[in-house]
Amino acid sequence: MWCWSLQGDVLYWSETNTRQLHRRHLTGPGQIVDSMGYGLMSLFSSGSVDRWSLVAGLPGASALDSLAVEAGGMVCVGTLIDSGVTVFNTDDGSHELYTLPPALADGAVTNICFGGPALSTAYITCSQNGRLLSCRWPRPGLALAFQERPRSGTTDQDDRRDGV
Repeated sequence: MWCWSLQGDVLYWSETNTRQLHRRHLTGPGQIVDSMGYGLMSLFSSGSVDRWSLVAGLPGASALDSLAVEAGGMVCVGTLIDSGVTVFNTDDGSHELYTLPPALADGAVTNICFGGPALSTAYITCSQNGRLLSCRWPRPGLALAFQERPRSGTTDQDDRRDGV
């Protein structure tokens, strides 16, 4: 449950039970910049916390799962229980929950990735009902590390389901 920023210099990960999205700076492949982190363990062991390392935490009964990054830098996280895809603004920690239509609702949205020629199709896994949904996403996403990159000037022509 982790992904990199557009520039590859920040690592993001979600913690399911704490409902938190975290990040760390990278200096190169596999080289994480030391940080005391954010939490009680950090506070008691070092006397302070690294506030930048915590992007945000969700209230209520939500639980976070796998994630992907949009081309503009927002982080999209599959969200369980209060279910959907939560999109986090990494600049200010604000977030918005995108829910599925009632006919497709699932209490365990576990993952999201982007595809299609313009990377504006979201593929969303729904683990409670065992479905994989696709829909047009409002903003393009980043390609996966080994995913073929879109050609410039193309549009999404891939298969979509209405109402998602």
